[in-house]
Amino acid sequence: MHIDAVMNGRTLVAPSHTPIHIDDMKWMLEPLLDAASTTACITNWCRDDVTTVQDWVRDTAARSGRDARLDIVPVPGSPAGAMADPTRRRSITGRAERTSPRPSAALFTEVTGICTRGLTAATRKW
Repeated sequence: MHIDAVMNGRTLVAPSHTPIHIDDMKWMLEPLLDAASTTACITNWCRDDVTTVQDWVRDTAARSGRDARLDIVPVPGSPAGAMADPTRRRSITGRAERTSPRPSAALFTEVTGICTRGLTAATRKW
């Protein structure tokens, strides 16, 4: 969604969140189910680190060489973001294996078909 918006010149409006990689969801499923009991074990299923839409959009802009447009617009009655506390989940599953504060080059390449190997902090626009 974020990569697609930048690549197609659309303005992205979104809050911070704690997205989780599907590969982490797959391996975390078994320990989370093992922790389930008749007394509900409620846990947040999220990544270990908080990332912001600003991080994702800046990273995509740097990888693509395109300008990114992002508007942070508060929505009355809704939370400012969807950040979850991973403490309990980590006590059950351990740390996520694919946690990264910014989108990976592999994801960018998968979505766009553009390979960005060799991108360094010095080549980023921000």
